[in-house]
Amino acid sequence: MPKALWENLEMIALPTKDGTAGVLILESGDTLYATSYELHMVSRDSTGRAKPVICDFCKTWQSGNRAGNITFSTERHSLSSVSFLCCLDLRCSLHIRNMTQTGKISRSQLREDISEEHRIERLKNSINMLAYRIKLKPIIVSNKENTK
Repeated sequence: MPKALWENLEMIALPTKDGTAGVLILESGDTLYATSYELHMVSRDSTGRAKPVICDFCKTWQSGNRAGNITFSTERHSLSSVSFLCCLDLRCSLHIRNMTQTGKISRSQLREDISEEHRIERLKNSINMLAYRIKLKPIIVSNKENTK
């Protein structure tokens, strides 16, 4: 696993011990969000193989055992939820920067020839769409230096 610098992370997963749930920290521009999630492997087809998917967040092609389905509650104290196809490892920030073998393979499988900056912007747009869809409230973070 490559060492990731904080500035290269738009998504940080903090999973439970069994890895089936956790908290997801999301950053888009100057906005930071946090939300709980549940994570499941994608369903299997009639042959017993997990189906490959393209992640709804980073558009990385993931083969069967690395493909997941992530579910978020849309409102507190509600049974309403929304699910997305995703990278089971939730390392989208690294995949879009080709910092993983999966990211490199995906670029060749999908024959995607767009810049890294465009992939980063696309991920941030996906984060904004998710925040809007499940009504996330931003976490207020001040990273500006103190002025005298």
